[in-house]
Amino acid sequence: MRQLHARQFAVTSSESPPVRFYTTLELAPDRYLHHDPALHLVRTADEVFIGDLPLFGDDTTLADARKAGGRWALVWPVAKQSAMALLSLYWAGSGDELVVSSSSSLLAQIVGATRTDLRVSDYRPNWISAPSSGYEGVRRLIRDQMIDMRSGEVAADPSNQLRPSGDSIDERAATLEQSLRSQLRQASRLGNLKLALTAGYDSRTLFAAALAENLEFETYTQSENSPEGGDITTAAALSKQAGVRHHAIGPGTVNRSAAELWDAHTGGAVRDADRRFLRRGMFDLFDQDDILIRGGMFEIGAEPWESLFPGVNSPEFPESQDFERLVSRAYRLLPLSKSFVLPALQEWRSYRLTIPSSIGWRDHLYTDQRGSGWLGGIEQGLGLLEPRSLQLADTSEVIDMMTWEPEDPDHASGREIQKRALALMDESLLNVPFNPSKSSSRAGEIASILADLARGELRIARAAVQSRLRA
Repeated sequence: MRQLHARQFAVTSSESPPVRFYTTLELAPDRYLHHDPALHLVRTADEVFIGDLPLFGDDTTLADARKAGGRWALVWPVAKQSAMALLSLYWAGSGDELVVSSSSSLLAQIVGATRTDLRVSDYRPNWISAPSSGYEGVRRLIRDQMIDMRSGEVAADPSNQLRPSGDSIDERAATLEQSLRSQLRQASRLGNLKLALTAGYDSRTLFAAALAENLEFETYTQSENSPEGGDITTAAALSKQAGVRHHAIGPGTVNRSAAELWDAHTGGAVRDADRRFLRRGMFDLFDQDDILIRGGMFEIGAEPWESLFPGVNSPEFPESQDFERLVSRAYRLLPLSKSFVLPALQEWRSYRLTIPSSIGWRDHLYTDQRGSGWLGGIEQGLGLLEPRSLQLADTSEVIDMMTWEPEDPDHASGREIQKRALALMDESLLNVPFNPSKSSSRAGEIASILADLARGELRIARAAVQSRLRA
């Protein structure tokens, strides 16, 4: 496992690096980029890019960057984010005193900010909602915002606004196939591919792309359940049929210091299952030559939050009070978390109201919050590992292709893009059931509470029970 603040960066007015092992680059007089040498730096005539994988040549443009997976950010002369903002941008101060970083905890350390009382486990989503950070005075850019590094002015980034591709569903499926195959081919040159395979749609789409590209790779499934669980059973069967080695990874000895390092590294911003996997040694199988390929964001157009936020997914946002009511119910907000979550999401809503869009508000919420909030937090946490994690969904091409306009006649088809892309690559994979033996929502909630109790997460389980009783 790597060190605190691994694969992170900061832009400050001080020449002294805030972390001992960081490399420093002067961007302008009294403006310095400090970063983990494991991040790859690209400096063009006018701009500076930084990312967690080798991205481009010396003639990189923003348009080029938008087509690349992984985590990256443009840091000079303005700071802009990738399609999903997986390398987050936090900021504090203004003008000459402006500090920008990919890490809320690192930025808080630099400016001396204190933690708020918010605990992510106090409410249903396991991440801190943008534009909050969990630290007093530290702000987080929303996915398509940018900040001028000279003036500190925050504005909308037109180059990263959510927009549908306009292609037919078959054309979108072909785009998804070609994009994933191309990115996987490039990733295979960086190390040994290890694909996270479950019984879900996202990982199977990646699995099909790797097979279609005839790449050498192995699969793995991390599960806190028994080896007979649906994810492991399905993944093992698919891998065996394809002649691919599969690793079933269960929990090992508890390492509490690993979870504490995760929380210090992410600023307590996300408490996903990956945090528990790290705590139980479920990444110990991998080494520094491995590239972890993971899904997580190919389902935007499937309206994955329809059950949480029922109603028409129109571009028009609910009124302020209705929005708060929907969020409070869906997120199961407790009194403490309301004082943090609702102001953040009301600010997010106000920002979205200023930008005309034909995209349904739920898809915007999903992309901005679950994408850059949840997935970005996970990817930051995985920066602690020796192997590198690569997200192929973090490209404008994929995000635009998976985005639907509310009046699109195929919008109700849900996973249809992925199904058709799978049919193009290996139609037989559609014959294996997806997510088998799925419990009902109430039974699933009870199972989740019992699992929290079994892991000693009494506080989380109690909050869930209280929230359920109020529902």
